[in-house]
Amino acid sequence: MKIISLLVLILFVVKGFPDDLKVLCPPMPVQTEPGQNVVLSCRVEPQINLTGQTVEWTRGTDVVVHRYRSQGDDKTDQHQRFNNRTVLIHQNLEDGNVSLRLNNVTKEDEGIYRICLPNYVRCSNITLIVVPQRDKKTNNRPGSALSPGVIAAIVLGVLGVVGVFGVLAVLFCRRTRSDLQTDSASIALRNMRRTGPSQPSDEGGANPGQVATPLMKEETKSWWRCSRLMTEK
Repeated sequence: MKIISLLVLILFVVKGFPDDLKVLCPPMPVQTEPGQNVVLSCRVEPQINLTGQTVEWTRGTDVVVHRYRSQGDDKTDQHQRFNNRTVLIHQNLEDGNVSLRLNNVTKEDEGIYRICLPNYVRCSNITLIVVPQRDKKTNNRPGSALSPGVIAAIVLGVLGVVGVFGVLAVLFCRRTRSDLQTDSASIALRNMRRTGPSQPSDEGGANPGQVATPLMKEETKSWWRCSRLMTEK
């Protein structure tokens, strides 16, 4: 007789759940800061009344965070770390809400939490991440902003690189101009040898049209090339 009653009870419990019952938790990690209270939000779908069922929260697979059964909280196997820090609102179970509130969070609470309905072998996971507290003056978390020393070093490094490129560009342009002047003189000399002696000008001396004009053209081209190189650098 007892066996028959037990089988009837088991069938009643199992049939109390829809075949497509799922435990749903958000896929994205839940973030909070040390000292804060955080809610690990999970629910069952389709929505059913869970007040008569067992609801078990664990960290990983073996650390009991909170257990609800026989229509009340069971602290028998609860890990001491979570003692008096967890809240499962019983009224929410009527709507299939199995969310757990964890108070006064610490860095050690970080990890993967698992919610299970043992009577129907349904489980789901949710991840908790504990981030450093924000600085009250800068509103930045430690390590999230560059220190003044690092910023100064970066600025000096950039200025140093710009200065080196500037010096190299000036030296390059001076050497280009010097080489150009030498080349222009050679060109003028070759032109004079090809065309013969030039007629003197009114003031005497060589005709400036044969020497100055090629020199000016080549210097203009040289400075144009130098300016373009400086812009590209």
